Amino acid sequence: MDAKDFTRRFHGALLINKPAGMSSFAVIEQIQKAMRARWGWKRSELPKMGHGGTLDPFATGLLVLGVGRGVKLSRYFLGSEKTYEGLIRFGETTSSGDPTNEVTERTESLPQSHEALRTLASQLCAQDYLQTPPMHSAKKVDGKRLYELARQGIEVEREARTCKLRDFEILSFDGVRATFRVSCSSGTYIRRLAQDLARWSGALGMLETLCRTAC
Repeated sequence: MDAKDFTRRFHGALLINKPAGMSSFAVIEQIQKAMRARWGWKRSELPKMGHGGTLDPFATGLLVLGVGRGVKLSRYFLGSEKTYEGLIRFGETTSSGDPTNEVTERTESLPQSHEALRTLASQLCAQDYLQTPPMHSAKKVDGKRLYELARQGIEVEREARTCKLRDFEILSFDGVRATFRVSCSSGTYIRRLAQDLARWSGALGMLETLCRTAC
């Protein structure tokens, strides 16, 4: 296939089921590498690509990639509601709120019951949820990425932002781990949500797995 013909005709979106262990940008690089290997194209001949909402490397699931003129639509996906499913582990947490860092705190206090967690989740849906962005995030403060400061051991004040949870359901709870499904506004950090839910239940917690199922 001729590269010019491809880039002239291919405009739209690719729906990728991202595996764990890859960054969102690495997915784009892998697709471009495969296209170059398959057709022998130069990098300058590849169509433009951009994602409609990043996924952390440990997370899996739906990654929307805009291709060609479809890149212009990526901003609509960036600002859209997202749906996730995942697993929260109670009794310990990490600085990032996920399994990519070592455990920093532990407690023997655990949520009282499945019903107690379901009640908390329901209350969060009934009101605006004020969330403080985690230090391990790409959000900028005074021109610097928070994760860059976190790697230097620096913690700065972050302004809480209003998030909206349209649906937050605790699907199961075995006393230590809870499975959940949540549909939320753009910019909601599920790692922070897991930690907040645990804290409000009188425990500590962290996000063990995360899969985006809809955008």
